[in-house]
Amino acid sequence: MKFFATKTNKLTDYTIIKKEKLEECKNLISISLESFFLSIELEKYFSENNLRSLCGRYLVKKSILDHFKTNNFLEIQILNNEKGKPDINILGELKQKAKLLGISNLQCSISHSKNWVASMVVIEIN
Repeated sequence: MKFFATKTNKLTDYTIIKKEKLEECKNLISISLESFFLSIELEKYFSENNLRSLCGRYLVKKSILDHFKTNNFLEIQILNNEKGKPDINILGELKQKAKLLGISNLQCSISHSKNWVASMVVIEIN
């Protein structure tokens, strides 16, 4: 996952995983859900018994963590707002690091079907 710069002060990453990799993702996150997701995320999205939704959230978190060169998945919370759009909230040391790097906003889009999961992350810099 590599971000690419746009003409504005935004970095964008797109990730798509297809059926064979989707199974790997589902297996990875189902082994240790608590390593990747906060309890509120699991309450809201695992209760739907939809691992594809969690795979999409995993991809968003992984993309952001790769950019920051860290691996604490629990410092990122992704919850849907009242309109269903996933909102990213960064926590702890990662929040401080984002502030130092001048990151003003993080946005994402997640889509999935039976055979694939796609995510897009946009990092806006002051």
